[in-house]
Amino acid sequence: METLAVAPRGPHAGSIHLTDRKTPQRRQIVAEPIITLAEIEKIARLASLELTQEEKEQFVRQFEDILTYFKKLDAVQLSELQDRPAESTGHMRDDAVVKSDVVPESFSPYLESGHFKVPKVIE
Repeated sequence: METLAVAPRGPHAGSIHLTDRKTPQRRQIVAEPIITLAEIEKIARLASLELTQEEKEQFVRQFEDILTYFKKLDAVQLSELQDRPAESTGHMRDDAVVKSDVVPESFSPYLESGHFKVPKVIE
């Protein structure tokens, strides 16, 4: 059985290790990370999230899956697709400006002079 793990420290911090548990000596195959543990920690800090080491490693794996999928999408040859108009399955209404009954002041204490005032989160 093979397992994936994220190296938490050392020269390969944030990289993915594939460990083969069948052999007495556990061999590790190091893949170049698409996203590192340090980047996950930075994202968590910017979002004011407190994550455990296990959660950070889980996010690395999840981001790796997502970004790997995007790389597959980048490989698609769009020139093979023909331009064609989108087919409508029904009648679409015309756009019209309508007055809304929702007043921002009624649902947010962070409204100031018609704008939302929020804490700074970007360094």
